Amino acid sequence: MITTIQVIVTAAENLLCEAVLATIFQAYQESQKTTPPKKFAGIGAAEIGKRAGIYRKKGKANMNDAVVHGILNKLYDGKKVKRAKKGLGSWTLTKAELDNRLQPAEKQHN
Repeated sequence: MITTIQVIVTAAENLLCEAVLATIFQAYQESQKTTPPKKFAGIGAAEIGKRAGIYRKKGKANMNDAVVHGILNKLYDGKKVKRAKKGLGSWTLTKAELDNRLQPAEKQHN
């Protein structure tokens, strides 16, 4: 039997996942606005947390982005994000996830 708490936790987790994915996608889009467009090198967990508003400013330095790391691991397991080839600790969207997010934008322009 699914409890109210499980429903709340699942909804919160899904919202955090979307916040992290949207933040990485936004960083990707910013890299493409330069002339010429830059190769997106990824974005780190702390920066994702700061941009998304889920980074803790108090507490132990190595735990301030723990929530983001947990979500990134879940998204990695779900093949939505991958480690960037350049940049220690940086993350990018997988090609499939990037294509999925680019498609709606392309449809609006057509």
